[in-house]
Amino acid sequence: MAQLSRTSLAIFSLFVCIYLFEDPSYCQDTLLPPSPLIALSNYDRQIPLYWFAPGSHAVEVGYDDGTYDRPGYVHSEWKQNQAAMKLNLNEYLHCYVESVKVYLVNLDNSPLEGDRNSPFQLSLHRDSSGVPGRILWGPTLLQADSLAWDNKGQWLPVPVDLFINQDSIIWLVFHWLEQTPDAPLVGLTTTSSDFHSYFAQFNGEILDWTIYNDANLMFRAKILTNAVATLQSVQVDSFNLYRTTNPAGTFTEKDKLLFLPSGTLQYVDNSLLNGRAYFYAISSVFAGLESQLQKSGTTIPHLGAELYVSQLSKQIEMLPDSLLLDSIQITNSGDLPLQLRLEVQILDSLGNQLSDNCGHTWKSSQSSSDLLFNWIDIQQDENLIATGPADDTNWGPYRLGFNFPFYGNYFDSVRICSNGFISFTSPSDSRNNTNLPNPGGRFNLIAPFWDDLLLTDSSKIYSWSEDDSTIISYVNLSHYPDPGNYTFQVILTPSGPISLQYLTMSGATNSATVGIQNHDGSDGLLIAYNQDFLDDSFVIQIPSPWLQLKTYPDLLLPGESIFLSYAVNSKDLVLGQYFGRILFSGEDSAGSLVPQEYHLTVGIDTFTSVGQSGQSALPVNFWLAQNFPNPFNQSTSINYKLRSSGLISLKVFNLLGEEVATLVSGYQPAGLHQVTWDGRNNRGEVVASGLYFYQLSLGNATQTRKLTLLK
Repeated sequence: MAQLSRTSLAIFSLFVCIYLFEDPSYCQDTLLPPSPLIALSNYDRQIPLYWFAPGSHAVEVGYDDGTYDRPGYVHSEWKQNQAAMKLNLNEYLHCYVESVKVYLVNLDNSPLEGDRNSPFQLSLHRDSSGVPGRILWGPTLLQADSLAWDNKGQWLPVPVDLFINQDSIIWLVFHWLEQTPDAPLVGLTTTSSDFHSYFAQFNGEILDWTIYNDANLMFRAKILTNAVATLQSVQVDSFNLYRTTNPAGTFTEKDKLLFLPSGTLQYVDNSLLNGRAYFYAISSVFAGLESQLQKSGTTIPHLGAELYVSQLSKQIEMLPDSLLLDSIQITNSGDLPLQLRLEVQILDSLGNQLSDNCGHTWKSSQSSSDLLFNWIDIQQDENLIATGPADDTNWGPYRLGFNFPFYGNYFDSVRICSNGFISFTSPSDSRNNTNLPNPGGRFNLIAPFWDDLLLTDSSKIYSWSEDDSTIISYVNLSHYPDPGNYTFQVILTPSGPISLQYLTMSGATNSATVGIQNHDGSDGLLIAYNQDFLDDSFVIQIPSPWLQLKTYPDLLLPGESIFLSYAVNSKDLVLGQYFGRILFSGEDSAGSLVPQEYHLTVGIDTFTSVGQSGQSALPVNFWLAQNFPNPFNQSTSINYKLRSSGLISLKVFNLLGEEVATLVSGYQPAGLHQVTWDGRNNRGEVVASGLYFYQLSLGNATQTRKLTLLK
């Protein structure tokens, strides 16, 4: 039979509806609308709309073959056990996750606490550098269906209702609960060679994710997609899109917004009013007939988070060995909460980044003539913490004599690993060194020589700590599989500098990591990775960053304004010009923030650096003397000289950069001035003993000195 034309088919359909069924509503009932209709909130004056082709069916995505081979591993000791499947959505375009399901194994662990019917949690996450990141859905508390067990287990379905339009990878995560760590267990299948499944345990600082290299967890997700491979053969001519602001969500013919061709499966409705609720519906049209309406939920556009920075650049002049405390005002002028990320970067004169994202830089005795090797011998019996033979061992924690600043946190103890690294938190004994930064590596890490090392009979590790320094020495360590003789040490001091000294490095040095890394592997300073770089009588120094943030806000609410405090310390800087920037980035619920930058140019000079012409490179408008007495107990005097009159401020700050007391604020004439501080804050309260800073400001120029209060 010859194929009917579209017109003939339309006439035939209409004939069937009118004459056979005598009820035109039959066609409305049988012509399928798109389903579901997704309308996204929180976009500025617009609403993105997505729908799925009529008649589309969800596809089930997973990496198991349905055959249960063994239960997924969970540690018998509770350590925040989790298991996860990494789901690749690249081929599916925009996705709507209808549901997920997990295969629970029929094992009853009674009389242990918990059994196969014990509760657990499921959640869906974004990808974050190869591990589960921010939660997209859940966590939802669940338990098995007590009537659904067979001799092996059961598939437990869980409704989700989640639209994904930005992520190409999501994670399905199973959480064991602390009260029931042994059950239920998840099924593993071993037939695939393409592994996407991971398990995790809390290693003392974060969840440590490890891939199952021989199996996949029996997790599946049921998703709707408009990928060509999954479209159904339901024929439509076009779609009718409706919009209303009627709170009842009812639609009439006057609410019809526009019609769209049949191949269109998304639309952005623009020029809307922020803060107003909108309702949408869509229908399929074929042969002049229209399906029932598929409706969206309530949708409200909003002005996204907008970061306003009070100034974008500043130039300052400083003396050597001085401290400047300053701040910039930042405001979220949008209507959505802003998840803020802050980075501090040191630059060269061309704008190239020289540091990590916390301001750390490094230098070595190879490149800096002022950096001299000076081995400190702490090899006394009272400092001995380990002898050989030993392998893959982590000792500690060992007390520091002070609080050590590291990536915005302070630590009072350290752990020492036989494989050439120390950490302020990690009990890891990993021999497998990695590049830095690395979210899968060890954290809060200082790695003088991270490699697969051995303690032989002649090997020793020493640790010594007082209130002014901590020294950790590795002596006569060997290497696996090749022999070697390595002696090196780490030196920490309270203000933050890190020194790495290498006495003897006989053997291979091109398979190790040298550097530091923060608490989650999102930032780090790599000095060497599998490079032949180290030598005998060699020094590496990581100074305390000269530009540091003193406040670390991570959330700005709509309309919120704060002063972001930072410090510039010229202690380790020679005369010259230096460049830094604070980088602001982040996201709101609708997407990423446009990054902004605050640039800082710092000139280091002296008040005596005046040329023959009498012109100074510095605005020498005032002079700030050291307080006397210092240290002091009840009160101390601060003298300063102004060469010209002006508005000045003299303030006292604590070590965190927080203002403690305002001693002077206002107009003063030129000349010599003196003020007394009695050790009280702005509320009249006596402050604690310790180190403080006092700072004199006139215009853009400042001078800062240290003082010590003793009780």
